[in-house]
Amino acid sequence: MTSAYGEPVQLAEAVLLRQGDEPVLRRGIKWWWFKSGNRSFWDYPRQGPAALDEEYPQDGAVDCASKEVVDLTPLWMLTGTYVGRACRAVDNFTLRIHSGRPADSRTSRNTQGGYEADMLDRAGIESHFEHLAMPILTEAQSSGTHVLKYLHIDSYELGADVRGQQPTWSRSFRAEFKSRRGYDLLPYLPALARRIVDSRDVTNRFLFDIRWTIGDLMAERFWIPYGELAHAQGIDIESETGYGTYPYPHIDGLRTAGNNDLPMGNSGLEPISCRNSTTGETTSAPSPRRARLRPPRGASGVLHLVDSLAGISRSAQTCRG
Repeated sequence: MTSAYGEPVQLAEAVLLRQGDEPVLRRGIKWWWFKSGNRSFWDYPRQGPAALDEEYPQDGAVDCASKEVVDLTPLWMLTGTYVGRACRAVDNFTLRIHSGRPADSRTSRNTQGGYEADMLDRAGIESHFEHLAMPILTEAQSSGTHVLKYLHIDSYELGADVRGQQPTWSRSFRAEFKSRRGYDLLPYLPALARRIVDSRDVTNRFLFDIRWTIGDLMAERFWIPYGELAHAQGIDIESETGYGTYPYPHIDGLRTAGNNDLPMGNSGLEPISCRNSTTGETTSAPSPRRARLRPPRGASGVLHLVDSLAGISRSAQTCRG
C-alpha cells in the first residue's frame, strides 16, 4: 500500500462488514499522530508544526461523550482478561496498555541494548545518571585531576529510527496532568486512541493539553533534574535539546536549552565568507561542526539563550561590514 504520506502505510483500525452492511465513512482528527504527541515531524507533513492548528470542518462527528466514559480498571483480572459481563455491558470499549518505549537506545558503544530512559518521570534521569555518569565522575575524582568540566547529552533524536514515535505516558502522568491542567484526563483518554470525544474542538483542546503536559514533564522531570544532579557533583552540563525543538514541537526550547550551562544546537554550517565593504577584501571563516552558544553566567536560563543569540546577531552584522 502507498499513500500521499509515504510508505509503508500503517493500518491503525479495520472494521469487517457483513453482506449488506453500509460502511460509515467519516474523517477522524486531522494529523492525530502529531497532535497526540505520538510522533515528531521527521517525515511529514510538509507544513511542519502549522499542522497542529489544522482540523476538518465541524461535522458533528462524535465517538463518545466524556461523561459516559467508564474506567474498567477495577474489573481487570490478574489473568489479563476483562470480566465477561463488563464487556457485554458496554457497546464500545478501549483498552489502553502502558509499556516501555519500543525503541532501543542508540549509542556508539551500546552492546547490551535496552530501552531509552523515561523522560517523563524523574526516576528515568536519576537511574541513568547513577549508572552512567556517576562511575565516570567517581573515577575522574579519584584521579586527582580536574579535566572533566561538562556532562554532554547529544542531540535529542528519540524516535528517529521508528518514524518519530515519542513517549506519551509514564506511571504518574495522570496525576501530573491533573496538577498542571486542573482536570482529570480519564474521561478524555479515548482521544489518545484516535477517538473523537464530545466534539472535534473539545478533542483538539484536550490533545493540546496533552502536548503541553509532555513539554512540562520533559523540562521538569528530565532536563532540569539533569542539571541539578550534575551541579550537585560540581560539574556543568551541555546538551542538544531537540534541534531547537523542531521536529519536536512539544518541547519548550527556551526552557530546556536555557537550563544548560552551555546551550547547544546541532547544525552543520557552511563556510562563511565576509566581504569588507571598505577594502573589498574577502575572508572565509571555517565551519564548526556544531554551533555552541556560550551564555554569560549569572543571568537566568532564558536570558542565557537570548543573550547568546543576540551576540551571534551582532557578530553577523559585524561580519557583513
